[in-house]
Amino acid sequence: MGNLSKKLFKKTQSVPIDKAKKIGAQAYKQRAIEEGSRIYAEVLTCLLVYMHNDFGLDKPLLLKILKGVDEFMRSIKNFNGDVIAEARKVLKEECDLDMVIEYKKLMELERKGD
Repeated sequence: MGNLSKKLFKKTQSVPIDKAKKIGAQAYKQRAIEEGSRIYAEVLTCLLVYMHNDFGLDKPLLLKILKGVDEFMRSIKNFNGDVIAEARKVLKEECDLDMVIEYKKLMELERKGD
């Protein structure tokens, strides 16, 4: 084999398939965590802007809400289940507010408005 062929077909070290799957699964999990964190931050940002605009909450109160929501979300993660399902359960049990039903109502109103 000539020098050019040796350069083109240089043997590369391959990764065993099980290790490649593990690396892929870890990368996927990390991307999912990052995407979830981004969405969480965006929703909280919208909530805080709404609270400021409609209720006049200032920075100290907004920071208190932000910290409180974050602590609450961390606490329900300890259930090792679906965090959102657990939060919906709390709203239903403590406030008689079924988020699934209420969101469906909002979507129906939006469709009727089109």
